[in-house]
Amino acid sequence: MARFATRYQLTGATLVENSVRVLTCSDEKNITAFFNIKAAGNTARLEHFYVRRDLIGCGVGRKLWKHLVVMCQEKGFKTLEGITYPKALPFYLKMGAIQTGLVRSSLNPDQQIPKFKFDLAGHG
Repeated sequence: MARFATRYQLTGATLVENSVRVLTCSDEKNITAFFNIKAAGNTARLEHFYVRRDLIGCGVGRKLWKHLVVMCQEKGFKTLEGITYPKALPFYLKMGAIQTGLVRSSLNPDQQIPKFKFDLAGHG
């Protein structure tokens, strides 16, 4: 997690300026999963969506996604947009998002990564 926080420049300011939700294990010392959204008009931009590697495929991501959708709807957002690592795209598509294109990766400028959009109004 520390490498992730460093790589994606997660700071205390991120927690204050954006809508962030964190799930922890029962010992509350290990982060299980989290997301971070930033408002852009009536669109929520998904800045980060993280599930601890050993929990991928166990339903944690689906639960976190459902929480994300409800929170975005309660805040009045109409759409949710994000970019993702190519191997994670199937998860977002399974959740109901659609791929809207490719963008240059900020971590690897030679790589194009998927961009997606999710219609919050169509899901309840």
